[in-house]
Amino acid sequence: MKRFEDYTDFEGENWNGWMNGRGLPTGELKTGENGNMYWSGLLKGAPGTFYKIQPSLLKRFSFQSAEERRALYEVYFLYRIHEREPDEAKDIAIAVCSEGGRVVGSHTNVTDETPVGQWLKGYEPGAAWFAGGAQELWIGTGGGLDSAFRKVDIDNIRVKRVTSKSE
Repeated sequence: MKRFEDYTDFEGENWNGWMNGRGLPTGELKTGENGNMYWSGLLKGAPGTFYKIQPSLLKRFSFQSAEERRALYEVYFLYRIHEREPDEAKDIAIAVCSEGGRVVGSHTNVTDETPVGQWLKGYEPGAAWFAGGAQELWIGTGGGLDSAFRKVDIDNIRVKRVTSKSE
């Protein structure tokens, strides 16, 4: 199977197929001090659904072969947390999952210890996101322990098929 890599840096206002999650039209592209474009919006979970992810960003992929759909894909991204407002979550998780919103593996935790205003690396290890017929990849949250939302910036999203050493 050939290599697959999908990279989105939002430069030139190019969303590259990514869009705001359904019901969360708050995300927008912004330009930083150095001219870098990025997505800025809310991680927002639905009340009472801590383990079911609500997408803040989503992208539809159309893998044709069963081999492509069963393959493992890693997801890398940069994220930046804003200063917490009084009603925002103190602790929240940035999760990647396929449509349906069930957490497949790990997630990126945001806590009081997370540096504010700095670009940090998020990573989700290889998972078969599309194996069950799913076509969408979501970046979002199930909410936090003390609130259901937090302001965040996201940039440089890379979805990459995990390859064996022989490929």
